[in-house]
Amino acid sequence: KKSPLREDVQLEGIANDPRCDGFSGADLQSLVKEACMYALQIRLTALHPNGISAQEASSHDLAKGQRPDIVIDPSHFDHAFEKVRPSVNKKDESRYQKISDRIHVPRDKDKSDTPPSRTGLGS
Repeated sequence: KKSPLREDVQLEGIANDPRCDGFSGADLQSLVKEACMYALQIRLTALHPNGISAQEASSHDLAKGQRPDIVIDPSHFDHAFEKVRPSVNKKDESRYQKISDRIHVPRDKDKSDTPPSRTGLGS
């Protein structure tokens, strides 16, 4: 689902934030989800200041056909960074980089750009 981001939220900037060092794709997904949940919690608390839980408020509003307007702003991501931790350590990151370097070796400019034959025996 597309998350309703305020216009000053740049996902590319968040992904390049130093706090994302060691984050996997799943970690980034968790970060966005946590930011969304925090925005929802704040909005529902504002709509229901009498102290009911965000889950109860959400169920109550949805049962009435109401959908609270929720927009995710940079402060929600700041909160999410406090909750979500990276899952890739430096050792694993180094190992993944070595694999990536081996896989993405640039072609030798002197060799033909013709792909090898299907039999693998050449021409």
